[in-house]
Amino acid sequence: MHRQCKSCNAGSAKFAHKAETVAVQYELNLRERIGNRRVDWLKNNTGIRRFNREYCERIKRIFNRKRRL
Repeated sequence: MHRQCKSCNAGSAKFAHKAETVAVQYELNLRERIGNRRVDWLKNNTGIRRFNREYCERIKRIFNRKRRL
């Protein structure tokens, strides 16, 4: 999770040109950080996910354990 300033989160809807520039700059910085292949995968990974009960319970246990550390 990456933090952003309040104007980036709330103010960009008021100014369409700002929303475009913030998104473009964020993508460029992300490409530098994690690489083109992973950014393209994130942008194109739009399939529907179906999680069963066991999977959700397992994830809950994992993150509860991490929270306690």
